[in-house]
Amino acid sequence: CTCVAGKATQELSPDGFALTLATLQGDTKSADEIRRSMTLPDVMKASLLLVSAPGQCALETTGE
Repeated sequence: CTCVAGKATQELSPDGFALTLATLQGDTKSADEIRRSMTLPDVMKASLLLVSAPGQCALETTGE
């Protein structure tokens, strides 16, 4: 989804974006490697984006 990708590029560090992308692609090996190099707050931010962004994008699309 372009909306989620846009939020990820705006709100996450480059590593956070890479983690999000690897996770969405199902590349667990890369995601694990990236996660190990990140700080806990950055991992949390990426995880929260994966949970919250789709709902935010849905609301923005419907105009609510």
